Amino acid sequence: MKRSNHGISRSFTIHQLGRAVQLALIPAALACLYPPASADGAVSIRTVAVTGQPAPGTPEGVNFWVFTTPLNHSIMHPVIDELGQLGFTGRLIGPGVDATNRNGLWMEQDGGLALVARSGTQAPGTPSGVLFNGFATDYIPFPPSAAGGRLAFMAELVGPGVSFGNNSGIWKQADSGLQLVARDGDQAAGFPNGVAYGAVLGLADFNEQHHLLIGGQVFGPGITAANDEVLWSDRSGSLQVIAQDGQPAPGTNGLVFGEGQLGAAYGPFPKFVMTSASELVVEANLAGPGVTAFNDEAIYLEQDGQLTLLLREGDPVPGMPGVTFGGDGVTLSVFSLAAAAGPNVAFMVDLGGQQAPINVATFSTHTGKLEPIVMFGDPAPNQPYTFGVPFNPVLNDVGYVAFQAATPDDDNDPFTQPPYAIWSDRSGSLEAVAHPGDLVPTGQDTVTFVGTTYLFGFNDAGQVAFRGYVDVGAQYPKDALFINDPQLGTELVVMTGQSFDVFGDGSEFRTVERIEHGPAYGGAGISNDGQIAFRLDFTDQSSGHYVAQLGAPPCPADVDATGVVNIYDLLAVIANWGATGINPADVTGDQVVNINDLLAVIAAWGGC
Repeated sequence: MKRSNHGISRSFTIHQLGRAVQLALIPAALACLYPPASADGAVSIRTVAVTGQPAPGTPEGVNFWVFTTPLNHSIMHPVIDELGQLGFTGRLIGPGVDATNRNGLWMEQDGGLALVARSGTQAPGTPSGVLFNGFATDYIPFPPSAAGGRLAFMAELVGPGVSFGNNSGIWKQADSGLQLVARDGDQAAGFPNGVAYGAVLGLADFNEQHHLLIGGQVFGPGITAANDEVLWSDRSGSLQVIAQDGQPAPGTNGLVFGEGQLGAAYGPFPKFVMTSASELVVEANLAGPGVTAFNDEAIYLEQDGQLTLLLREGDPVPGMPGVTFGGDGVTLSVFSLAAAAGPNVAFMVDLGGQQAPINVATFSTHTGKLEPIVMFGDPAPNQPYTFGVPFNPVLNDVGYVAFQAATPDDDNDPFTQPPYAIWSDRSGSLEAVAHPGDLVPTGQDTVTFVGTTYLFGFNDAGQVAFRGYVDVGAQYPKDALFINDPQLGTELVVMTGQSFDVFGDGSEFRTVERIEHGPAYGGAGISNDGQIAFRLDFTDQSSGHYVAQLGAPPCPADVDATGVVNIYDLLAVIANWGATGINPADVTGDQVVNINDLLAVIAAWGGC
């Protein structure tokens, strides 16, 4: 990240320094007028982009047009990486914009919002004249994947020689710029000459090491329906095959990966994810002698570079005599396959057998062995009821899990779902993170938490991001977004119907109609420092992308973190004058140390 030398910039004159010191001599009056307010537990929100604003990287007069379409409100959500940088896809409007160049991808990089790719421009790695058309298509824009300060994405192509068999591909940002990783119809990595990628390749994962996981088909000499499904990764430096339909399935005495039988999920690899350490976790189907609809599904973990069988449909469940995975049914029904470095995995599967207490349960390996997270009927800690079925587990990389579970349904309505709570063992023992009936601060008041709809983020600090409903005394509960911190508790970020500060400066407020967030695809959910990305659609048909963070520094003007804002903080700002990027002296958070930071220190003079 480019920064200026430490010391006073030549543009910072002796007159300005004298004026600054003069201003600094009136701290008592300023402290009385503007007492510093503690932000412990408060949510700070950063505006990244709003429709109608100029779109970075485009000619003057070209603005953001839409961040969503009626067909894909929930698909075009923003993504955020582990560093807290937001990325998104959007459409443009303005001079020179038409259907051939209206789509783009942007990401926060190098202290600002940067255009990464735009339709109508040359697609790197392709012949001259072959252009990006859409991300992933023009008809249905799709979010990119974000990790390690970079984007990876699927794109549609147009131009000379482009046909249905080669009109899409996968790109990622590399040190040298945008890099084509794989294109439909090109020679397939890891195969003899003449074997090509089929349509359509899928970008499954992109992690902070900038490694990709790709799934797709191949065609050509020697390829049949029994060996055409493939998983690739570039974790070794170039794209290589890591699993293939028809390959031997480890731990199965001669079976191979293949299409499942009646009841199995589709394809040889129905689900596959990659951890932050680039380890593969995969749900796979099996084929070969003795395989039936009752034992054709399995889950594998990659350990020491080798796929290792974790469980197979029909296997006995550890610690539960008479109970088997899948049971007497023809499906294992792997739901919510979550993975973390280790590798560890968590998932929900069907159970069966005469001794099975229920026909479905959620398991994890994060404790060092495969076991249920909790079981149906287990006492819920500090609650007057027992657990329903836990679901939607999310793991972090330090060995903890968070999950949702039903609470008692006391509305006497058989057609509504029960309210859901969020639980975690992040403290070392199981505890409720967010529970129906909790009072949640809003900044000015409190609202009653009704229940969760989606747990979408859990970072190594134990912070949890989720969506749910709150009771504000209206006819219906409001849809809302939340962040929970182990020390600070739960804070409401935003809710539908709220009058929202669109630009973050108090200049304009709009009513929130819809909230969308990741990372159903392509991001971290919540960054390492507790930031989440979300899109707001307003009732006037405009939209904006935002980043929220719980527990922002309570006193950013205290540059040297002594608990007091004084002359030493003023001098620290001066010493870093002109520095760009992340810097403690950037009090206002606008990625540059300048007069605004100096004035912010003066305005916050005194105790924090």
